[in-house]
Amino acid sequence: MIENLLYSIVEQEDTNEQWRCRIALNPQHTIFKAHFPEKPVLPGACIVEICKELLSNKLQTDISLQEAKNIKFLHLIEPQHNSVLDFIFQITEKENLLICAIIVQYNELTFSKLNLKLEKCKPAV
Repeated sequence: MIENLLYSIVEQEDTNEQWRCRIALNPQHTIFKAHFPEKPVLPGACIVEICKELLSNKLQTDISLQEAKNIKFLHLIEPQHNSVLDFIFQITEKENLLICAIIVQYNELTFSKLNLKLEKCKPAV
């Protein structure tokens, strides 16, 4: 888990149509020294992992990524300039599957759009 290392949850808001989770990135995290030293950028794989972790925390269950149907990176997330982000989820649940449309934005700037299919993990026996 990268929560409380790379990011922390600032606030959450749940409505009937969507769930919004605001996070604050840690610009001092070591990942930004490697990706990239001169111009730190949040890696796309971390955006997907944050989505997965946020949803897992909300549902209080482990989940696994089954399919990344569509991922668009529209703007770079530079932690020195964009350290606060809103992850906005629209979730459809079908049995053990979660179909998620996710927008990563802050104010009027959209950074990423993701369509993910995740599965609730069965508890270990």
